Amino acid sequence: MVDVDAIEALLEEKSVLLQRINLAAKSRYEALAVNGFESSEVGMTAWLKQQAKPALNESWADFQKALSQAKE
Repeated sequence: MVDVDAIEALLEEKSVLLQRINLAAKSRYEALAVNGFESSEVGMTAWLKQQAKPALNESWADFQKALSQAKE
């Protein structure tokens, strides 16, 4: 038996979370632009490269993978 109400609630929660993720990305892009980087993933890559911290790059890659899975 399919619980339509539960599915609708989960879809609503997913929608809210994706909106929050998008707002966080927008904030990140704005921070990058204020600091002289392109306001995009390209700018984020350039910022990470400038930091020269492998652990930071690894954490960013892990975050990107988790974000991709969450969006699916």
